[in-house]
Amino acid sequence: MQLLSAAQWIEGTCNNPMLPLRVCRNQRNNAVTWIRQLAGKPADSPIQANNVTMVVGSLLDFQAVLREELNISDTYIVAQKAHYSTTTLVESGELMFPDEIRNELPTEAVYDIKQGARCFAFELPTAAGFHFLRAIEAVIHKFYDVLSNNARRPNRAAMGIYIDELIKLNANPDLVATLRQIKDLHRNPIIHPDETLDMIEAQMLMGIMQSAVFAMIQIVKNKQKLLAPTPALVSPPPSPSP
Repeated sequence: MQLLSAAQWIEGTCNNPMLPLRVCRNQRNNAVTWIRQLAGKPADSPIQANNVTMVVGSLLDFQAVLREELNISDTYIVAQKAHYSTTTLVESGELMFPDEIRNELPTEAVYDIKQGARCFAFELPTAAGFHFLRAIEAVIHKFYDVLSNNARRPNRAAMGIYIDELIKLNANPDLVATLRQIKDLHRNPIIHPDETLDMIEAQMLMGIMQSAVFAMIQIVKNKQKLLAPTPALVSPPPSPSP
């Protein structure tokens, strides 16, 4: 078990997407192969001296090349942002939403939320804000689809046009007002090259995005419940004749 754990550690270290290692790939494969061959022997089988020599030699080769590769690898320390886990922001930003909300998000919204969270973690606030606003627009499209019973979408995908259509569909006026405020105060300015965000503004925009997305998805879920077909009543079987 110790040998297998060592092989798994070597593979996991070299395949970690946070720090991809390439130069030591051959030495890694050689070391893991020898370790697994030795670990695959029957428990009562004696370990020969040449087996130990090959395993130790392959590990020393791997260690030497790994050390050299790490010396030239690009590594960074990312400071934690507010109360957010850095690993979660970098790898799974969509987890800022609970399961019941996340499962209803359109694919393109999930993509932009993940990218926005990653940009926020790496202190690229303007890029983060851009992705968060794209995520809001993606959810607006789904919001429109559900409220309109999948009517044809507007010819232009501009956020303002969708907001006007949501008004015609009698969408929640407070939510519509919030979406219009997001468009006017955040979405429209950020598309101009002379507009940039700082980290505080990006964090506030992330919170605005979470609130707007949560509100729209909650309405979507309630609407879908109302439209769900009612299960047919099953008549009980007739009583047997006496």
